[in-house]
Amino acid sequence: MIKAVIFDLDGTLTDTLDDLADAVNYVLSRNHYAQRTRDEVRSFVGNGLYMLMRRALPADVSDDVAAACTDILTAYYKEHSLVKTKPYDGIFALLEKLNRDGILCAVATNKREAAAKEICLRFFGSLLCNVKGDNGQRPLKPNRAVIDELLREMNVSAAETLYVGDSEADAFTAHNADLTAIGVTWGFRNKKQLEDAGISLFAEKSEDIYNIVKNYG
Repeated sequence: MIKAVIFDLDGTLTDTLDDLADAVNYVLSRNHYAQRTRDEVRSFVGNGLYMLMRRALPADVSDDVAAACTDILTAYYKEHSLVKTKPYDGIFALLEKLNRDGILCAVATNKREAAAKEICLRFFGSLLCNVKGDNGQRPLKPNRAVIDELLREMNVSAAETLYVGDSEADAFTAHNADLTAIGVTWGFRNKKQLEDAGISLFAEKSEDIYNIVKNYG
């Protein structure tokens, strides 16, 4: 019986792409680098802000410059993370139904933890029992550390938990943490990319997640 569902955030619960793209292009413009398209930024996300910035910058930029640009990105995004961001269709209702059924809902993201908590509180209120992101201490996904922490705090086992995400990083996170993954097809990667990463359960719409959770096993 499933007792908990852990969700990724960007590309899974919330469409954050436009705000992320705007923030990346702000940094690039400020430093006189070429702008990136929305689709390019889509392909860069999934492994935290540093890797997002590193991938957006020219390949020959030094790590020190990439780190400095990431600091600018972090500060800018902190103030502009809720300009265009919105939940995907049906997500609020999905979380309501899972809560009604007594299923714990949590978030594990590589987004900076303060920003993740602000977004989740704004759009989902108390429907999420726990939100964990990049706190500068634990390793980022696909390392399993954040999942182990959530399972311990929710007092559930991996066998009682499903993981929902939209990227290869999510597939690898679920695998590393011995969780079954559900891949959503509305996020930052397509179904083929998720299949290649090892995901076999898919949600084309939010209702599919609910049906998988209720019928799993």
